[in-house]
Amino acid sequence: MSLAVVAIILSAVLYVPPYLQEQQRLRDGSMGCAKYRRMYREAVKTYQENPNGKKHVREFIAAEGLMNKHRCTSIGEQNI
Repeated sequence: MSLAVVAIILSAVLYVPPYLQEQQRLRDGSMGCAKYRRMYREAVKTYQENPNGKKHVREFIAAEGLMNKHRCTSIGEQNI
């Protein structure tokens, strides 16, 4: 391999992960992701109030849809 190819690969390995993390951080701070987190908390609250009900299932499905639509980090994957 030429030195130029090695330099390009090395710079990509060093630059791309921090760039992608920053882009995810920006998405997680968006209004869409705030709606996702709010809907998720509401679903958890509804589940705690009535685990046998159906409302929390609909809310979890809606929260998952918002998470996918806005490409948010899943609540379970977030570092708090």
